[in-house]
Amino acid sequence: MAMCNRQLVFDKLRPLCVQLSKDHSRKNVVAVTKALEGIDRGCIQDLQEYLLFPLRIILKQPTKYSEDFYTDLFTLMEKILGCSRVWNWELFTDLFTSSCVMISSPSEHGSPEGKATAKSEDLKTAVVQNIKTLVSKSDYSIIQKLFSLQSLPVLGVAVSILLDIADTEKCRSLKVLAIKCLTELSQVDGKYCNKVRAMLGDTLASFLPGITITLCKIITGDQRQGHSVIATAIYAWTKIVGLTMDDILIEESQKRVQQPILAGTVEDKIKKLAIKRDSTWVEMTGKKLNVLVKQICSVRGHSNWKVRLALAESAGSLLQGCTRSLHSSIPDFMEILVGLISDEYTNVANKSRKILNIFTHTHLGPECRPLVEMLEENLHNLSTSLPRIIRCVDENRKFSALSLMSGYIDLLGSDINHLLMSASHLKRLSLSLVQVFELDTTDIKIIEERTTWIGHDADFVSCVHVSDVIKPRKNFKHFHDKKIEKELKNICRLLGYYDEYLSPSNMYLVTSPHHNHSVRSTPENRLMALELVTGQTSNQLSSFNRNIIQICLYLEGIGTFAKVLKDRSIGELVQRNADYLVNAISLRLRHFCENKKSPLVLKVMLQYSSSDILPLIGDTIQEILESLDENYEHEALLFLRVLNELVKAVLRWFKDSAGNNLEKKQQVSSEKRTDDKLDVVSYIKEYLHLKKVSEGDITQNDDTSQYDEQPAEDIPEDQDMDADQKKDPPLHVTAVKEVLFRCKHLLSSRNPSIRLLALDTIANSCRALQSHQDELLPMIHEIWMPYSARFVDEEKLVTKKAVESLMVMADTSGDFICRRCTKDVFPKMINFLEKQAEISKGSSKAYLHTINFKLQQCILGQIGGICKQLGVSGNNLDLVSSVCVLYLSARQPKFLQKIAMETCTILISLDPDPMWLKLCDLYHPKEFLSYVPLFKPVKFKSTPGAKNEFAENVIELLKLPEMGS
Repeated sequence: MAMCNRQLVFDKLRPLCVQLSKDHSRKNVVAVTKALEGIDRGCIQDLQEYLLFPLRIILKQPTKYSEDFYTDLFTLMEKILGCSRVWNWELFTDLFTSSCVMISSPSEHGSPEGKATAKSEDLKTAVVQNIKTLVSKSDYSIIQKLFSLQSLPVLGVAVSILLDIADTEKCRSLKVLAIKCLTELSQVDGKYCNKVRAMLGDTLASFLPGITITLCKIITGDQRQGHSVIATAIYAWTKIVGLTMDDILIEESQKRVQQPILAGTVEDKIKKLAIKRDSTWVEMTGKKLNVLVKQICSVRGHSNWKVRLALAESAGSLLQGCTRSLHSSIPDFMEILVGLISDEYTNVANKSRKILNIFTHTHLGPECRPLVEMLEENLHNLSTSLPRIIRCVDENRKFSALSLMSGYIDLLGSDINHLLMSASHLKRLSLSLVQVFELDTTDIKIIEERTTWIGHDADFVSCVHVSDVIKPRKNFKHFHDKKIEKELKNICRLLGYYDEYLSPSNMYLVTSPHHNHSVRSTPENRLMALELVTGQTSNQLSSFNRNIIQICLYLEGIGTFAKVLKDRSIGELVQRNADYLVNAISLRLRHFCENKKSPLVLKVMLQYSSSDILPLIGDTIQEILESLDENYEHEALLFLRVLNELVKAVLRWFKDSAGNNLEKKQQVSSEKRTDDKLDVVSYIKEYLHLKKVSEGDITQNDDTSQYDEQPAEDIPEDQDMDADQKKDPPLHVTAVKEVLFRCKHLLSSRNPSIRLLALDTIANSCRALQSHQDELLPMIHEIWMPYSARFVDEEKLVTKKAVESLMVMADTSGDFICRRCTKDVFPKMINFLEKQAEISKGSSKAYLHTINFKLQQCILGQIGGICKQLGVSGNNLDLVSSVCVLYLSARQPKFLQKIAMETCTILISLDPDPMWLKLCDLYHPKEFLSYVPLFKPVKFKSTPGAKNEFAENVIELLKLPEMGS
């Protein structure tokens, strides 16, 4: 709660102020500053002069103190002024002058010369903040005297110092503060009536040249000074120019009766500083300001949207209030706003458009013809200068010019047709855009010279040695910035929207020395097209390259039109034209050596189409498979990518059937587990049977013979008939089977990329065939041998992919691969985990980034889930658990410990008793004694309660419900 008793406050502050008057130290200044905290503003107002008295005394002392001391002193002064109002002119002038003297460089005569001194940034910041607060807390009577003719020199010194700080200082916050202080000193906030503002404008006009030039220098300066500095400078420039050049305030100033100046009160030198804002001064100043406005226009392309927004608001403010005084700058203000109506930031574009609409209806009437004519003239002039601008080095200038053109076209709207009806205007605009869009074709070699062998035609060269054609990127000759390309596209979009134009002759460009002269491609059309692009009539290779690029651009544009005009998505576009695409792919596959990219078209079709396309592409898929068989050595990766996309598409199209089958499988498995828990008799029988097997009373062959031997007559006749009448699988199932069959051979490829993609395709194929087990299981049997060899692949990434695909295979095929896995795969994975357990134990952080660690992490994380899906039990499960518990050691990386805990949890759920024994061998908290003498105590390898590296993780696992804790 604020202290508001005046006497108590005085008693608290008096000894501190007295001490400060006697001892000029930072300690005493800080003491007074802290004492002011929590004191009511009314009390500070009453004690204002008393509190400021020791500070004023110190500032008048000839003794110079440290800059830190003065920084604290002005901070204290600013705090006092911020909590009170200044009514005394003498107090104001003393504080104002002392502040200016503190940060100004003295002239030869000892008076301030208007330049900031080389003192610390902290001191300057404190003083400038103090001046800003002093002015803002001063009464109107103080401001009136400050802007009188007598105070013109003092005011001028302050303005000069603030401008010098804003211009020369490096600290951004200090520059911004100086500009804000200048804005506050100029009284531009509009809180006074027009008569007072006219008086303020008369005084401020004396400093207008220096203020506007310096702020313009800051605005157009290096962008590295920060957007906040530039935006603040734009705001200050706008407000100060608006106050001095406002049409209404100038009229008020010219009507105002000048107060007579008494003889001897003002020096003649000071009288000459006064400015009379008559029509001559207004005209001359308006022309000079137009020079600065043109410079400020260059900021229109600034990278920060806040600067562009400030510029739009500046143009709108001056258009609204200074139409007559700044009439010569109106086109420049319009240029700023028009260039920003297509800004990428919505708030900037909306603000610019709103200001333009207001200006149109306020000053130009409802017909807007003068505005349209001015826009047409500016657009024509810009079209003329655009080729010159686009050849300059500055990318920002190019972007500004293009955004301005975009704004003109957007603002003209349908009126652009009137401009383009003129042949000269249309030609100039078209040629300027063509020159801007010129591509850099120096490195593009679509067509090459081919040597004709003696006695043979050029086609004799083998297709194997012909380099693949790579789609060239669009490298423009005159610019590299993507935002310039985007703005050019926007201009073309607007022109196409308001005045679309396509020349049929551009579709018959000559692209080969042996050009096919069709019926429609007349010599006149070909010659006209060639001359249009190249300006010459000779069939040179460079001309062919440019023509081909232009045709590609036309095709790209036509594709864009198709999406905009007809199709709502790429998938719909592909679906509507699938028959044409399939036919084109089939034709090109017959000449694959010349059309090596044609399979990729089918790949894209599969990505964006639905299952409705499957009947159309059946024959094409077969051709792809045959082409793969014929080009196995060189193009396997290309075709496999298409086949992988086919399998993923099938999985996407028919995922509901696979999902329903999986849910049904999980439901059956759940019911089976429930029945197993309830059938105690079956459990005891199974236990006795396993015990006899372990004791050797029943051999493995005897155990399985009872299931293998089944009389033929016991097979139902219906089942036999169903086998004979088995239906052919659906088309998509057949296609996936064919893909799997090819993967069998590709798994042994020398290219690791092909092996990786083949494994990924196998995993997706298993998912796609999950609801067709009769087709899936034989195919798994078919590919198993080359597939299992991938678990010892020389490339660890391939092995990692094999483990991931095995999890999918186990999930889709169930216990069908259980025996295969335990025989062919598990030994390899267990062997790897055993070796890596010693390596990873106590390893450094660098090991976590190795491929061995990633494979180790993959196997350890997946092997538990695989065991669960396959129903692994007995010795096989014991081998897996034996290696997994090695990673419970505290010396293993934390991440591997976490994965081992998750895997052991799964293994515990499968068979808790053996896992309990293994965990207790590692660590057991106490000795387990039986209450029945018949049973001997269980002995473990670990000592009861002896902490070791496994203790922490084993304790957590023993707490699981399955452990019986």
